[in-house]
This record gives sequence, C-alpha cells and structure tokens, in this order.
Amino acid sequence: MRSTILFLALLLGGAAAEAGDLAAPPFVAIPPVQVAGYHLDFARHFFASPEQEVAARRELEDRLKRLEALRGQVTQTPGALQEALRLDEQVPGRGPAPRRLSPSAPRGGYPGREERTG
Repeated sequence: MRSTILFLALLLGGAAAEAGDLAAPPFVAIPPVQVAGYHLDFARHFFASPEQEVAARRELEDRLKRLEALRGQVTQTPGALQEALRLDEQVPGRGPAPRRLSPSAPRGGYPGREERTG
C-alpha cells in the first residue's frame, strides 16, 4: 500500500514538473515593439497644463454668454442668425446644429413616407 502511494506521489510530482515546463509565457499586455503605437497625446486630447484648461473654460463661457445675448434676436437679422450659428458650432462637443428643410416637417419625416431608391 505504501509503495502504491509513493508511486502515485512520484507520478503526480513528475506530472506537475512537466506541466511547469508547458506553462504559458508571462502575460504582456502590449508587446514592447508596439508600445509606441499606444501613446496618448494628453496635450492634444486634453490640456497640456491647468492654466490652459482655465483659459479654455473662460473662452467657452465667453462664447456661451455671447450666444445667450443673441437669444430673441436671431429671427430679426441674418447677421444675428449667422453669428448664433457660428457660436453654436464652436461649442465643444456639439458640432453643427441639425437643420431641417421645412420647419413644419416633423422630426424623422412624415409617417408612411419612405425614401425612394432609384
């Protein structure tokens, strides 16, 4: 009985040693030769310094105040409308305002009217 247990222990010990030889190589998230491709340019995507962030926020607040000052005036002159659209498009994250061809058309078009393809 002891010889059987000893034999099994040696057999399992040998299997464990062999499994260690077959172990996967250490995990490397980004191989060293590809590290340069994963560089994040913080100055381009965020702010290079806290001072630049403060200046950008002041500029944004100024644009928003100028845009707010045009409220109620955009229908009076074409210049006011153009200025409001220009300021609106400069607000980060907003992009150009969606424009509809007809003010009476519902958003998404008329029910039952599908686009015709040629």
